[in-house]
Amino acid sequence: MSVFDEMYEKDTLSERISFLKNVFSSFETNRYFPYVLTVAIDYIEDKKGNATVSEVLNQLGKNVNPKWLHRNFVKYIGIAPKKYISLQRFIYTYGLYDKNNLEDLFDAAVLSGYYDYNHFLKDFKRYMGIAPSLYTWD
Repeated sequence: MSVFDEMYEKDTLSERISFLKNVFSSFETNRYFPYVLTVAIDYIEDKKGNATVSEVLNQLGKNVNPKWLHRNFVKYIGIAPKKYISLQRFIYTYGLYDKNNLEDLFDAAVLSGYYDYNHFLKDFKRYMGIAPSLYTWD
């Protein structure tokens, strides 16, 4: 949770997204992570966060216990797999968004796998602390 506390200290959305990208990309997955965890992270990133924990477990095989996955995500990354998936989807959505056209935000959210705009709004508020309509986009 200290990662999110640090993220909220950033002033702009761009700074927050860049900070999160840097934090999560700075992990050397091949060296320190268990191989299965590396495969899970790669799968989530390949899907751009448009996955569920169940899909990740299916990709890993039936020998991987959900509790093991959760425990190791928390141990090595600091957040649960569901939160990591949600965060990756949010980051990808932000990358699709054209800052000059607020209407594109809905399209970007749907293309990224959000069920509807409210689903995206909840994630936006969770990660940014403010609704997109109230945020000053830079």
